[in-house]
Amino acid sequence: MPTLPQLRLRHFLTQKALADQLGVHPRIVSAWEQGRNRPNMKHLRELCEMFEVGPEEIEWPAKSPAGPSPARQHSPR
Repeated sequence: MPTLPQLRLRHFLTQKALADQLGVHPRIVSAWEQGRNRPNMKHLRELCEMFEVGPEEIEWPAKSPAGPSPARQHSPR
């Protein structure tokens, strides 16, 4: 199954170009691609129409856990 970045690149789109077509900020597309968030139903339908795939055909990364990344956590003294 293709990932969103693979589909996007097959259509020669940057994150910004895809974001512009969907009417969202490029950071939203980045969050979808990195697993920090998922598109809502409206944007999922638009992505499926744009890339001519069904929603079950897009492979999404596992959602990232909330909270700071391990590199940003402070160790106890």
